[in-house]
Amino acid sequence: MIKNAVAIGIFDGVHRGHKAVINAAAAITGMTPAVMTFSGSTKASDRLILTESEKAETIENLGIKTVFNLKFDDIRNLSPFEFVKLLQNEYNVANIVVGEDFKFGSGRSGDTLTLQKICGEMRIGLTITPEILYDNEKISSGRIRELLEAGEIEKAHELLGYEFYYKSRVEHGKEIGRSLGFPTINMAIQPEKVKIKQGVYICKVSFDGAVYDGITDFGIKPTVNYKGTPRLETYIKGFDGDLYDREVTIIPQRFLREEVKFDSLQALKTQMEKDIKILG
Repeated sequence: MIKNAVAIGIFDGVHRGHKAVINAAAAITGMTPAVMTFSGSTKASDRLILTESEKAETIENLGIKTVFNLKFDDIRNLSPFEFVKLLQNEYNVANIVVGEDFKFGSGRSGDTLTLQKICGEMRIGLTITPEILYDNEKISSGRIRELLEAGEIEKAHELLGYEFYYKSRVEHGKEIGRSLGFPTINMAIQPEKVKIKQGVYICKVSFDGAVYDGITDFGIKPTVNYKGTPRLETYIKGFDGDLYDREVTIIPQRFLREEVKFDSLQALKTQMEKDIKILG
């Protein structure tokens, strides 16, 4: 049986730092490239950059053949030695790849020096990748969340190495946008995903293999007294079809302005006209 070369980490954003670890596992020859990740392991469970299914898809697109998703509660009390023994016996691991800040074992008691010692005893290969910096700053999921929540979309994309997105189904709204001459789609976002700063954004809209320019408002629609959790309302340039119950991806590109309560629907319409002109 071919052994596994496994990259280990939470990989909650699959950002550029995470990709360096995963790509190192994929580059090991003579073994099956695999990733071991963990669910229920982060305090930011309601601020995920990627959902579990999105994370798995992103990892697989990096050339990984196998993704092991362990429940954190099932392994959290293992000692460092017990954890590595589990990898060897249950997951056929012959080479481990981690970042240089990797911690593991009960109470995060093990680090890369611990891992080096254990792997030597068990004759398991070990690759430790250096941390990835951007503008002399370590790339981290926490920093990316902060940027998204501050509306600093472009920098978040730089740290991620891809564009952050929301993907969900289009729901029926009150069609106020259509009544103003600007038909929009309404979408709730997954409650576990990080919320970008409330406001209006230039965005891309993707569905059925096509990509459109658009304007999206993430917020609570104060002008029409919407009462509920923040959601996306998006105008799609050059499209006026029916997308109800269809899955659509919204990719914010740049924060445009704060969400404002206008004195009237006419004032809202005037602002929407100005926003849409920016698309060209």
